[in-house]
Amino acid sequence: MTFSYFDYLIGNLILPVLCLAFISVPVFRLVQRTARQIARGEKPQLLGDYRMIILLLVMLAVGGIMISFLLRGGIHLVYERPRSAVSVEGTIEEIDRLNAFQNTRYIFNDENSNGYRYTVGGVTCTGIAKGTLNVGDMVTVTYLPKSGFILSISPQG
Repeated sequence: MTFSYFDYLIGNLILPVLCLAFISVPVFRLVQRTARQIARGEKPQLLGDYRMIILLLVMLAVGGIMISFLLRGGIHLVYERPRSAVSVEGTIEEIDRLNAFQNTRYIFNDENSNGYRYTVGGVTCTGIAKGTLNVGDMVTVTYLPKSGFILSISPQG
């Protein structure tokens, strides 16, 4: 199976950065407005409106999720390219299905999932789909070493 570098790039770097940029503007405006009110000696109106508190909490939650995508390997895609991929051969020791809080959602050959975490020859990497692979299969994995994203995984023999 071959996975697209651009799927990883869009889901784990570009979209989180765009979401963080989109979220940072209203948060900056709220902080700016509150600072102005404090500087004028007024009582800040930030906590007076429950809708503002809910909006702020939602923005912080979404921001936290986007930061987690970046920290789980997406930030490495800034400088990591497909030509920097390395290969490892070995037996699949473990396959774990990832949930929504562990990875971005992908669609690959009509399989809709958050991806899988493979352990092959002591190396842990993340792939988009599982296909017909099982624990114990001998495979060759080509992956990005810093982010751990799999570009291709193929059975041997």
